[in-house]
Amino acid sequence: MAVADGLASLRLRLAVVWLLAGVLSVAGLQLATQSRQDLTSPEGAKNFEMSCPVTGAVGQPIFTWQYSPAMHLTPGNKIVQSARHNFRSDSLIINQISKTDAGFYTASVTDNTRRVVRCMFQLTVGYGPELVDGIPTTVTANFSRPFVLSCPVRGVPLPHVIWRKNGRTVAPSENIQFNGLDINFTSVSDADRGQYQCSATNPYGTVTSPVTIINIQWPLRFVQVPPSVLDRREGQNVSVQCNVTGFPHARILWYKRNGNESEQIMNSSHTVITNMYSERVSWSRLDIDSLNVSDNGMYQCEATNVNQQVSTNFDLVVHAPPRITSVHPAVRTAHVGMDLVFECTATGFPPPKFTWFRNGRAIPRIGNTHFNEGWDGILTIDSLIESDAGNFTCQAFNDVGYEYSNTTRLDVFGIYFIERAPPMLAVEEGNSTQLVCDVGGSDYGVRIEWFKDRTPIQSQCTPDQLRNLPRCKYMIVNSTLHIMKVSQQDLGTYICKVTEQGTADPEVIQAETQVLFAVPVALYPRLNDVYTGDAGKPLVLECKATGSPPPTVEWLYRGVHPLNDSHRMISGGTIKFRRLLARDSGHYLCVASNNITEAKQDVRVKVNSVPPMLNLDIKQSGQSVTLDWRVVGNGGYPVKSFKYEYRMISPKTGKWSADKLSPHLRSHTIKGLKSNATYEIKMWAVNKLGQGTITRQVFATDSHAGIGNIFSGLSEDNLKLIYIGAGVAGGLFLLILVVVFAVACRRKPDPSGIRKRTDGVEDGQALVDDFQESPSHINPAYGGADHPTSENLELKDVNPTDSNGIKDKNGKPVGGFAEDNGMALNLDLDSGP
Repeated sequence: MAVADGLASLRLRLAVVWLLAGVLSVAGLQLATQSRQDLTSPEGAKNFEMSCPVTGAVGQPIFTWQYSPAMHLTPGNKIVQSARHNFRSDSLIINQISKTDAGFYTASVTDNTRRVVRCMFQLTVGYGPELVDGIPTTVTANFSRPFVLSCPVRGVPLPHVIWRKNGRTVAPSENIQFNGLDINFTSVSDADRGQYQCSATNPYGTVTSPVTIINIQWPLRFVQVPPSVLDRREGQNVSVQCNVTGFPHARILWYKRNGNESEQIMNSSHTVITNMYSERVSWSRLDIDSLNVSDNGMYQCEATNVNQQVSTNFDLVVHAPPRITSVHPAVRTAHVGMDLVFECTATGFPPPKFTWFRNGRAIPRIGNTHFNEGWDGILTIDSLIESDAGNFTCQAFNDVGYEYSNTTRLDVFGIYFIERAPPMLAVEEGNSTQLVCDVGGSDYGVRIEWFKDRTPIQSQCTPDQLRNLPRCKYMIVNSTLHIMKVSQQDLGTYICKVTEQGTADPEVIQAETQVLFAVPVALYPRLNDVYTGDAGKPLVLECKATGSPPPTVEWLYRGVHPLNDSHRMISGGTIKFRRLLARDSGHYLCVASNNITEAKQDVRVKVNSVPPMLNLDIKQSGQSVTLDWRVVGNGGYPVKSFKYEYRMISPKTGKWSADKLSPHLRSHTIKGLKSNATYEIKMWAVNKLGQGTITRQVFATDSHAGIGNIFSGLSEDNLKLIYIGAGVAGGLFLLILVVVFAVACRRKPDPSGIRKRTDGVEDGQALVDDFQESPSHINPAYGGADHPTSENLELKDVNPTDSNGIKDKNGKPVGGFAEDNGMALNLDLDSGP
């Protein structure tokens, strides 16, 4: 019996255990504390414990601790058993707290059901204020600018800071505010200069920073600078000054710039620099004595302190008259036929120009001579002749003065050709010609000999014998060779050989001329009559010619020779348009000539371009405008479309509205414009090459006081009252019409009420007059078309005695009102008379 009671008691206990286990398994693993806790511990605390108790665990719960110095999405690094960390049941114990222990700790707990719950701890480690490294002993603040000075400490919690200046506590003011560890200066002034210290205090201690000196810096700024350009004459003195405000004091240096390089100016016998300093002004003066041309250039005044650098530039222009620097010998000797160069150089400012004089007269720069003179002082004489001898002098001049060089006498010696035959001579077959050989420069005379292909030529007759000797081929008269009736055998090279006489070492000169048949000039190949190109595209015109002597080919445009420019290059018979312009259109004339014959051809250049400006006419009516336009030209390609855009410009500026129109249209209406407004419109044509020249016009719309404008200022309630009143008035008007109509139906018409003519005939013309007064009807005296036009609006004859030409629907004349049931008027006016 006792055994049975014991078994029953055991079964009851087991049932209770299983019941409790079931209840716990239903509740599951849960935290027995808050899931997030904020903890604080002072630095150095021992055995600091964080606990994460749980309930409802099935089996033995397993704890995993992790650490992260900052909040992350993941718990962080796992914490293992160490000398610093111990685990006890549901707790983590840190043996001794340090600053590095601050951060986030996570305890993850799991049981046999694999359910996971977590506790999170944010640990803040408190410690007293500490000085940080790198504390500046001196700082610089810009005058009148904001400035912030930070207290160089740290601590947890954030220390309370007290600032002292020169040993006295600083109080907040309009210019000074405190923000955490910072002292903020709104606008630095001289009064803010001094020695600053901060004292930082929190529950764990107090610390005072070393002294930091605030120096006030004034930004460097020029208060006096030299003028941008100084003009002086040579020999004068110049003094320029630079004054700079700022602190610390600026050091002022002077430089002369030479291209990209600068040369510092130092004290010397020619330049003197004087520097002075006051409290905040640096002053410097540069004196240059006895200016000369070498002093010309750009100068720089540069001010520098430890923090800043500013500079200003000015140009010194020293005007000096020319000084000839070239050497001019008293005598120069040159042989006839030589090319001779005279050169003249000079100093001065502005840079001088030059003119050469021969025998006291300026050598002209115009005319086709063998003297070539530029403004640079170089004179070139091509192929000297005896008459070029003389006295040559150079003049150098500028706007300050002038100077002449020494005179050089030029002596020219030797024999030379005064006149000679050209190197090539073209003759038409059967014609006679002559070769001239006139020589000068000899004191004792010359001997002239003629050769053909190195064979001597003798005169075969005299002018008097020429008629009697028809076979006379060559005749020499006064050193000129005459060739009679040139034939094929006369073609070749002729030489005039000249030998000086009366000297032991005679000089010999000779001139060669090639005689050939003249071939008429012809253009080959022939050019096209018209050349077409697009604007902006290249085009080449090439004109070639044949003939003997070889012809020279050139182009004429509007009667003058075209010149090379940025878009066109002419070389002989070739014109290359790099990019065609509209002004290149026109007629060009190619001319080929060899001074015997010439050939010409006219060609037309047509440049296709965007369409020109349209001839636009605007007709405004109310709130619409009609555009009528005429196409002046299409630019060479068919017009693809017309485009326009418009916008309001008054009383306010609106957005652009645009549209594209068919190329066949010449009129278009724009509707829905604002009344009493000003618009601008742009219109253009478009072809293959793009948008044409834009036509721009401005127009204004009329004022429009319509119903909408009248009611636009009324409120919704007022509008409702107006609508109700209008409805009532309309109903009353209809009621009156019904009453009048009913009364009229009961009365017979009074024939006496119809107008009578004096002759007793009923006046049917009154009906015509009535219909003429109505704009919706056509006068029956005109044609019966439904809509009157200038074609059908033809006056017809009306017979007054024939019922005035008015008939009823059956075609019978009507002389007055016809009665139908005593009251109705029935007229058919649709048919003609």
